[in-house]
Amino acid sequence: MKDYVITVIGMAFVVGAVNFLNIMSSLFSGYGYDTLWISSFGVIFTLFGMVGSIISGVINDKYKCYLKIYRACCVCCVITFPMMLWTAPTGNAWLVAANMAVGGFTVSPIGPTAISLAAELSFPLKETVSNGLLTLSSAIGAWAISMIGAGLSLINPLYAFGLFSSCAFAGTVCSIFIV
Repeated sequence: MKDYVITVIGMAFVVGAVNFLNIMSSLFSGYGYDTLWISSFGVIFTLFGMVGSIISGVINDKYKCYLKIYRACCVCCVITFPMMLWTAPTGNAWLVAANMAVGGFTVSPIGPTAISLAAELSFPLKETVSNGLLTLSSAIGAWAISMIGAGLSLINPLYAFGLFSSCAFAGTVCSIFIV
C-alpha cells in the first residue's frame, strides 16, 4: 500500500506539470508567439501524446512493465520540461513545436500507465477505487499547480516553466521509491 500512496503523490506532481497546457496561452504569448502557434503547440503535444500512449499501451499489455514505463515517462518529463526553459525564449516556434512533440510522445503515456500501475499496486482493492483516488489526486494536484503556474507566468513565464520542471522532478523522485 505504501507504493500505491507514493504513486498517487508522484502522479499528482507529474500530472500537475503536464497540465501546463491549461495556461499555455499566458506562457507562450509573453515570448511573442501568436495564437495560431500556441494552439498548434497544444495540438502537437496532444497528437504525439496519443501516439506515445498507444505504443506504451501495447508494450504494457504485452510485457506488463508498468513501473518501468512509469519511471521512463517521469524521467522524460524531467528532461523535456526544462528544455522549455531553453526553447520558449528563443522565439523559434519550430523548435518549441519539436519540444512539444517529444514531450507529448514521452510524457503523455504516464496517465494510462499510472492507472494500470496503481491497480496492480493496490490489489486486492477494487480497481475503480484505486483509479478514482489516483484520478482525484491528479486533478487536485493539476489544479493547484496550474493556479500557481498561472500566477508565476504573469510575473515571468520562465518561473512557471521552472515550477513545472520542479514538479516533474518531484514526481520522478517519488517513482524511485516505488518497489
